[in-house]
Amino acid sequence: MKILQVSGKHYSIETSKIINREGKHESRVILPYMEPFKLYTEEELRNYKWVKVWIGSRASLFLKTLKELLLSDYDVLVFHGCTLSINLAPLFEYKFVRKIRGKIPIVFVCHSQNRVKYILREKIHELARKDRNLLIAYVSTNMKRYLPEKSVYLPQAIPGTFRPNPRIRPDNPPVILCPTAGGKWGEKYKGRRFLLEAVKKLKEKGLAFRLKELGGKPVPYSQMPEQYWKSTLVFDQIYDEVYGKVTPEAFMCGRVALNDAGYPTEDNFVNAENLADKIEEFLVDENLRRKVAEKGRKIVLERHLAENATRRFIEVLKKFVEGCS
Repeated sequence: MKILQVSGKHYSIETSKIINREGKHESRVILPYMEPFKLYTEEELRNYKWVKVWIGSRASLFLKTLKELLLSDYDVLVFHGCTLSINLAPLFEYKFVRKIRGKIPIVFVCHSQNRVKYILREKIHELARKDRNLLIAYVSTNMKRYLPEKSVYLPQAIPGTFRPNPRIRPDNPPVILCPTAGGKWGEKYKGRRFLLEAVKKLKEKGLAFRLKELGGKPVPYSQMPEQYWKSTLVFDQIYDEVYGKVTPEAFMCGRVALNDAGYPTEDNFVNAENLADKIEEFLVDENLRRKVAEKGRKIVLERHLAENATRRFIEVLKKFVEGCS
């Protein structure tokens, strides 16, 4: 099966050759140069030859390169929606995309619940009604309610390097790690102001801890496990009952991540009203942290560990493509 998988966050694409066990070239797959999307197939189809193809930071260049890629014959086209410089609504109006609709199955993977709920909801439902060759997928369980009935869940793939490390103890005083909710983006989309209010309240109460926000220069993805290991508690986000990649990463590392989706277990549910109390509860009760971390880790391993997420990704694609033929 030939897959064209596109993501525009870094405006770059990788090409790879899949080599079967007999050493013969089977098909060409184009995957986005983004951790962890390439893991969807990297773990399942291990024999790759990777070639990075940078396509620049301008949307016009992105579209030009995408047109050239589509000249090849693919079985399925996969878009990762939250990272495209152009969102779903105008994307499907481009002539070259309209030409392939109905001819090649298209999977659109929704990553941003906010975009789905407030911007793309009507367009997604309209496209799903018109085009039986279009499959809508989502990465956050709570997004299902805004999407067409036949939408499918595709958990984000997290590499096995995100695992507990008993040799590294959490920092003292305890650290609340805030990987993605810092700065203006966090203020607008992640509920950072509620976190800062809770931190202020707890500091005034005399609770000893430190808030660590990963802003400014990005931390290399390979170094993120250590960030989790050194933390005592992790803040994902409080905005519209959603969670991000931070939650499964943290739980896979043995740390509790707080979000207002109650994922993967209701024990880590927080909102603006209970956030300060929940933070205090988890910081002072080590047994509670361990119990919730172990419970949540079992769930996220089953869904998000790269091998498992990959298996589901491939199964969904195969079933979808076969149904379109």
